[in-house]
Amino acid sequence: IKERKGKEMKLKQTKTFLSENQNFSDEVVNLTNLLISKMLSNDPKAKTPPFGENGTKDPRWMKWAKEAELLFRIDGREPKEATLLIHWCQDHSFWKANNRSMATFRRQYPQLRLKFQAEQVWQPATKETDEERRKRLIGA
Repeated sequence: IKERKGKEMKLKQTKTFLSENQNFSDEVVNLTNLLISKMLSNDPKAKTPPFGENGTKDPRWMKWAKEAELLFRIDGREPKEATLLIHWCQDHSFWKANNRSMATFRRQYPQLRLKFQAEQVWQPATKETDEERRKRLIGA
């Protein structure tokens, strides 16, 4: 019974914390919704939170957005690079199956970055430059 009370208390504290910190930057909102979108395009039955924006009350979306916010604020990651990595990992046959949440993406970010860089080095030469590839993947 103590364990259950502890979990309930932790969940209540998490919900309180998230409800008090709903104002996320545009970069956080965009990155969170991008991951949701890419996951749903890969698997329409994927367990994701619904799309959200600032003021969204859904605790699942807010938890994902909080992870994205920590990725930028605490980990010091750049939004453009994070966007590029989400596109890459959700298009990659192995990584799309192993990154199923924003928390997982944040935890695996250093490994994803290194794998992405290694694949870019070893890809056969094409007419597309690195800058063109980045623009295509980011959608800019």
